Order: sequence, then C-alpha cells, then structure tokens
Amino acid sequence: MSSSLKKIAQLQLLLSEMEEDFGIKDNSTIEKRVLLALADLSSKDEAIATHDIMNHQLIYGFSRPSFYRALLALEKQGKIKKPKSVRGFYALCAE
Repeated sequence: MSSSLKKIAQLQLLLSEMEEDFGIKDNSTIEKRVLLALADLSSKDEAIATHDIMNHQLIYGFSRPSFYRALLALEKQGKIKKPKSVRGFYALCAE
C-alpha cells in the first residue's frame, strides 16, 4: 500500500508543478475543474455549450452557483472567453 501512496504523491507533485507552469496553481478547485473540463471537451477553437461543461465528470458535486462563479472568474482571468455571436458557450483562450 505504501508504494501505491508514494505513486499518488509523485503524481500529485507533478500535477502541482504543471499547474504552476500553466498559471492555475492559485485557482480554486472548481475553477481548475471547469478549465480542465472545457479543455477535455474542446478541440481547436470550438466553443462548448455551458450545459456540456456543467455535465462533465470533473464538475460532479459542485453547485450551479459555484460553477457559474468559476466561469466568471476564469473569464476575468483571460483563461476562457465567450464567443461574441453565441450565448451559453465558452472556449479556451489561446495560450
């Protein structure tokens, strides 16, 4: 069991380093999860429907208000954007 825990610890450290490199280490858990769900659902520059992001496995267990606050926070940080022509959709900003 201790070797399994050690592997989990190593993965967690690697994830923490990657979050720092990408600039999301200080984001809340829900903000990270929303960003990752959007990344998982999107391909290239396509916008994803809000309800699809909300129904993603990574978002399970978070309240709707928390979800929408996370979207707003990520938009203010410039990590995601709303397409100008369509309501209820979000896309990742270019890196």
